[in-house]
Amino acid sequence: MMKYSDEEEKSTPTTMGYLDEPSGEPGLTGGGGMKNKLEFDIYSSPFQIEVTVTNPIVNKSHHEYLVKGRDDEGEFEVYRRYKEFISLRNALGGRWPGIYIPPVPPKKVFGNKKEEFVQERMHYLHRYCKKLAHYPFIFFSEETKLFFRSTSDFRSAIKGLPKQVPEDILLKYGNQFKLDINSVDKNNMEDIGPLLDTVKNLPPVINLLKNMLTTSMNCKRIQLQGGTQYAQLTSQLSQYETLNVIEYAEHDESKLILAKPPNDSTVQNLSESTPDLIKPFEDVELWVKEELYEVKAIKEAVSSLQAFIKEKEKVVTKLHSAEATLSKLQQGKSTFKTMFSSKKKESEINNLVVSIPIMEKDIENMTAIANISTCYLRDFFLPEYNKEMLGVFYKLIKDFGRGQIEYSQRMVDGWTDILGDANLQATSLFRFQKSFH
Repeated sequence: MMKYSDEEEKSTPTTMGYLDEPSGEPGLTGGGGMKNKLEFDIYSSPFQIEVTVTNPIVNKSHHEYLVKGRDDEGEFEVYRRYKEFISLRNALGGRWPGIYIPPVPPKKVFGNKKEEFVQERMHYLHRYCKKLAHYPFIFFSEETKLFFRSTSDFRSAIKGLPKQVPEDILLKYGNQFKLDINSVDKNNMEDIGPLLDTVKNLPPVINLLKNMLTTSMNCKRIQLQGGTQYAQLTSQLSQYETLNVIEYAEHDESKLILAKPPNDSTVQNLSESTPDLIKPFEDVELWVKEELYEVKAIKEAVSSLQAFIKEKEKVVTKLHSAEATLSKLQQGKSTFKTMFSSKKKESEINNLVVSIPIMEKDIENMTAIANISTCYLRDFFLPEYNKEMLGVFYKLIKDFGRGQIEYSQRMVDGWTDILGDANLQATSLFRFQKSFH
């Protein structure tokens, strides 16, 4: 099946709360009305799942992150490096064909030891684990349990899981998705057209998101520069008062504006509000990156399903070839393998008689797996995903707007207090400006 990505890597996770605060907003349309046929009851869990990724520490040449939480089996706490998060996603992608697996941040070769990058990576790894908890059927899978509860290197531990055959996967899907395969409309199950349309529409979205990422980073940089320069300017105005305006005022400190209490504290507070100025842009930057990771994860899920269907088609081709060979041998004809030996001919017939029913069963199981995955992605996952992402976008706009208002209000309140200074109120210039406005 499909391989996903590969690499490595004190505080609490920086999170915008996308999954922590369900929006309750209306969702987008999607899917084909199969929910009455299939019960994809995968969000329900009798136990409240808690999981966080925090506290990056340096271990030799790489960072490790503290993964801790609680589920129905009790508390867990383990340190994992970035490569182990990647290995978990690879394992889930390979052992759950055609199922959406939440994204992890991509590998970065250079600059991956910088504090800012480590904190950002921790943010996305925290989001990854929160999203795993969002899908209990994944969170309680043997792969994920091994990640959260094994104290050994996960990349070695995951290799110890038994290899799956189609029958194992089908049994797992039937149990986890609470699915009665006999109740499904077979005529509609194999229609992956809506999924292919979704993937086909993603490239322009990805390009727009990349442009938005560049713009948001530029905005943040400009705001940061502006905030720094603003702080320098107000500081210089205060210095000018103490060096020169004090001379105009004949050394009467009560005539100062910016350099006397309480105005000096107000100016200082306004100068230090740059973090509040750039936070909305940082949030947009984090959101854009996550959207990019998400749309790529959707593409990977559909590609995984297509790859699985191709694997099934290969088995079908192999079956047809085996049936043709068996028919030929049973009619007394020879193949290249059996041309010179009657014993080989008999052995080949016996092998085919055994292997053909196995291939037929595999094809039946693989067809059912592909159909379940198609229904899951098309009729359950995409509609639910659309609702979630719409809520995320609404929350982003709300937070961005509130951030702009709060920063502007802080500036208005601060400068209103300063402009209320008795010296400014007494000047004809101030009165002129007031009446002019």
